[in-house]
This record gives sequence, structure tokens and C-alpha cells, in this order.
Amino acid sequence: MKVSYKAADDFGLTTVKFCCRVEDPQSTATQVDGLPRPMELVGEEPQNASGDRVVNLSQLVPRPQVGALVYVWIEAQDNNGIRGPVVTLSKQKVIAVVSEEQKRMELLEQISQRAKEIEKLYERQRDVNQKTDESIRANRKP
Repeated sequence: MKVSYKAADDFGLTTVKFCCRVEDPQSTATQVDGLPRPMELVGEEPQNASGDRVVNLSQLVPRPQVGALVYVWIEAQDNNGIRGPVVTLSKQKVIAVVSEEQKRMELLEQISQRAKEIEKLYERQRDVNQKTDESIRANRKP
């Protein structure tokens, strides 16, 4: 899964860090091994930073089991020399670890919903075509 981020600060940014926390109901420990690693910014106190980070759950040690929730977010630290550095956190995104069967069922449900929507559109289009035909026939001059 890809996580995109964009950070900006008028004092400039020191670091932007990708963070991750795993809540696994089958384990008592909260895991962060394997991630995160600070993404140090290049250049002299850049004021803007953006990029993408691929979240590869197989890199987590131990690997999250089905039912685990993986929370990911970005932390950015500024270069405020007056009040001291300030760390700001993005909103957390949640990745649910599901079984292959659960994912398959979710995708089948989505396909089913799309099929229902297409069927409704087809019925609506058929009604419009029928009303158009009736209107044309009614307005024909003999």
C-alpha cells in the first residue's frame, strides 16, 4: 500500500518521519520493529517536502496476523528557533490485515454492488428510450 505525504513549514523542516504501530489481538505487544525509519530531508532547511512511502507489512517483525490493525502516519518536525522545534502529526490511516478469503468476499461484494448499479442504469436508459419512442409516435403527423 502506498502512503503519500506533503509537509510544509515557514521555519523549514528538519525531519519527516514515517511512523507505524501494529495492534495485533493475538499478541500482547505493540509492534514497531522493522519500521519506522526517519526520512531525513536533503538541503538547507527545506520548507516543503513531499513523497510516497510503500507500506510493506511483510517487513514488520513479527509479521502481523489476520485481524491485526496497522496504523500509519507521518510526523514532521520544524526548525522553529524561537519556541523550539514543533512536531506535527498527520491523521492516522488504518490498514486491516485480512485473510485471502475475507478479501475475496469483499471484492465479490463490490462487484455485486457495481452490477446492481449497472442494472439500474440499464433500466433507466430503457425507460428513457421507451418514452422517447412513444413521444415520437404520438407527435407523428399522419
